[in-house]
Amino acid sequence: MKDNLSHFHKRLSALLSEALSEYADKLDGEKCRGLHDMTISAVEEELFQFAIKRCDGNRSEAAKLLGISRTTLSRKLTAKERRGGRPPAKKNAKR
Repeated sequence: MKDNLSHFHKRLSALLSEALSEYADKLDGEKCRGLHDMTISAVEEELFQFAIKRCDGNRSEAAKLLGISRTTLSRKLTAKERRGGRPPAKKNAKR
């Protein structure tokens, strides 16, 4: 299991590094602003959608999977929806 986690961490880091490099290359000399917030927001959105789908729409189970409280998950989803993010995955969504 530990080897799988190490492989996953390395793969995720490599994908993130590649995406950030691509973003920086497309700036074409412009200064980058808000990179941290942009990156965290994108990662959280995908992570939350994955967890909710994986738990068949059950937010309590999704929060446990993520290692956060249900209240924190709900608060973050509500904030993302207000900013125009994707609505939460529907119950019984495909995994």
